[in-house]
Amino acid sequence: MISALLEVKDSMDMTEVEWLACDHPQPMLAFMRGKASDRKYRLCILNCCYYIRHLLVDKTYGCVIEVAERFVEGLADDSALAAPRALAKHFAWWGSNKGSAGPLWDAGWYMDAYMGASVNATDPDAPAVLALALTMDNAQAAAVELCGPWAMALGVSPTVMTAILRDIFHTPYRGVVMRARWRRWNGGLVCKLAQTIYNDRAFDQLPILADALEEAGCNEVDILNHCRQPGEHVRGCWVVDLLLNKS
Repeated sequence: MISALLEVKDSMDMTEVEWLACDHPQPMLAFMRGKASDRKYRLCILNCCYYIRHLLVDKTYGCVIEVAERFVEGLADDSALAAPRALAKHFAWWGSNKGSAGPLWDAGWYMDAYMGASVNATDPDAPAVLALALTMDNAQAAAVELCGPWAMALGVSPTVMTAILRDIFHTPYRGVVMRARWRRWNGGLVCKLAQTIYNDRAFDQLPILADALEEAGCNEVDILNHCRQPGEHVRGCWVVDLLLNKS
């Protein structure tokens, strides 16, 4: 049933109603191809990795989260990803045991990527696939082809994943404007709040940010509603990024 759904949804554009109601990450990721930056796609993978951090912490490639986070922030270059990428690629393709196939190699025999990931999710080296995705040069391909299937197989629910995508990518159908005067208001208070939220992952302060924006004169419904809505907010939240001029 999932395969049939994905086959249909990947072959067509999504309407705004479908985007907002979608309960599976693959159609959303496929629709976002070419519509966002490398950083945004990598943040999708990074935030999924946080949900399975307990599966990565004791692995030789477990440093990948910290390294990738520095890379996303521009504090490390691609050479810093080389070592964890090589480790993750080795375990993803070849596994821990010499001469055996790794989870990614085994999953390649399945017609459906989600089925292949699901069947191989119990492999102790399965987390290496997400680590590999996080370090790949092409973050868009990594998000669509690896992160979607393997994050779900490793325990990130479709509900969480779709919420992450809607938090990182603003609804692709309506543009929003962030006025310079809102940023300047009260000594740059809204930008300071946004920076604190970003640095500390203090997403519980988003409603406070909405109040400050409103006082600054913001009447953008999408911005205010997004800050006040309950649910998933992550590093890369489109409102916070917009205030901080991050793309």
